[in-house]
Amino acid sequence: MSSFPLQGGCSVQVLENALTPQEYSDFIRIGSEYGPQLKQPTSYTYGHRPKFKDVTFDFGITGVPNRGYAHMPITTQIFNFCKIIKDRYNEEVPQNPYERLFNCNLVHYAPDFDLDGGRGKHQDNPSVDLGLVLIYSWGEARTLNIFDEGRIVLKVEMNHNSILAMEGVNFQKMYSHCVRKLKRTVTQRNRHSFNIRYFN
Repeated sequence: MSSFPLQGGCSVQVLENALTPQEYSDFIRIGSEYGPQLKQPTSYTYGHRPKFKDVTFDFGITGVPNRGYAHMPITTQIFNFCKIIKDRYNEEVPQNPYERLFNCNLVHYAPDFDLDGGRGKHQDNPSVDLGLVLIYSWGEARTLNIFDEGRIVLKVEMNHNSILAMEGVNFQKMYSHCVRKLKRTVTQRNRHSFNIRYFN
């Protein structure tokens, strides 16, 4: 696992080749089953139509705006897959204290969006003490940019079959992050991510 320390007791970790072939195969099947539930968020939250499709799995009250997003109650199948990703992270970071699942979402950055889509600079639920956000990626590699007050402090590749962790109780309050659009010279391919959020 590669680790990138930041200020305020925060860090980013990246684990490559995270899932076994069988686990990956199972997850692709699960992702395909939930694919029809993915929706492009409306302009309610952003003021424009974001360049991705997603669905959020939650426990009913999460702090995520219910308007403009696709929501589903978390299922046993999704909960179990969160555990697989979390266990893989815990093998590398056994002292991790963040065990309470907040929510998770499945995201699709599609070639039919402008330059394969992107996600603007944002924080994940900064009003909640999310100490750990795990991003499992598959498909096209994309770069995650981490910002501190508008200045890029870290660029990290999210490769196929990798887990990226944003760790630290103040991470989502101190830092913002984004997934940039692709350059026009890059061949556009599908990318999915499964984002899981924990707090202590």
